[in-house]
Amino acid sequence: MQTSAQAGINKAVLILGADIKPELKAKTESNYNIQIIELNDLLYLSSKDLELLGKLVKLCEINLGERNFDENIQKLINPKPLDPTLTKISSREVVDKGNGFIKKLQSIPFGKEGRYIYEDTCSEILEYLFGYDLKGWHKQERTTDDLHRYDLICRVLDNTRIWKFISTNLDSRYVLFEFKNYKDKIGQSQVYSTEKYLYEKAKRRVCFLLSRNGPSDNAIIACQGAMREHGKLIVNIDDDCINKLIKNKVEGDDPNELLFEMVDDFLMKLPR
Repeated sequence: MQTSAQAGINKAVLILGADIKPELKAKTESNYNIQIIELNDLLYLSSKDLELLGKLVKLCEINLGERNFDENIQKLINPKPLDPTLTKISSREVVDKGNGFIKKLQSIPFGKEGRYIYEDTCSEILEYLFGYDLKGWHKQERTTDDLHRYDLICRVLDNTRIWKFISTNLDSRYVLFEFKNYKDKIGQSQVYSTEKYLYEKAKRRVCFLLSRNGPSDNAIIACQGAMREHGKLIVNIDDDCINKLIKNKVEGDDPNELLFEMVDDFLMKLPR
């Protein structure tokens, strides 16, 4: 495979038909030395041709009255030079870090012996996978009555389809992550204890329950009941699922899409 330099390419532009948070856009452009043209930029550029603008508005189902356009057109038509060394190093770091997580996860002992290592490792993996989609990353929080504790809570950023779905359709601005380092499959009692941390009025209705070997049949039934009866989504993620998410990112794909498929599959198969 040719590098950018070998192919005679010294500029890179990433064009997206979606909105991007300004801070994420700036950080991505800085980290990867590329130029990003997002939806507002496309609208501004296409505004020179009303027919083209109309097609874009129809395609993306946009309400122009709600948009604020960036008038600095100069930055859109002068992309930054691409540094092939920088992008090569960045990609290598993603691959090495991902493969390192897979090996580390496999080496963690089950039970109390590896409990805290498992929690810390899973937290690092989640931030590696969804660092631009979640904010806060508050660990080991206690509830106000000091009786219950959940492992990790994050605030949702509406950057991708899965998190938009969670915040908008499920009305959950926050998500919980629970870590169960059990050798056996988790049972329904673990699901019931996790369900206690989810509150509709607190905009906290979704939890991802991470365990080594996934849920038992009774635990799956308990998760289905929590969603069907109370609108609380509890998604089980075992070691195999985590490895798939990591490999997805290592291969250059978006793990958010795989996560969306998991949630979609759970909801599609939800019994009456």
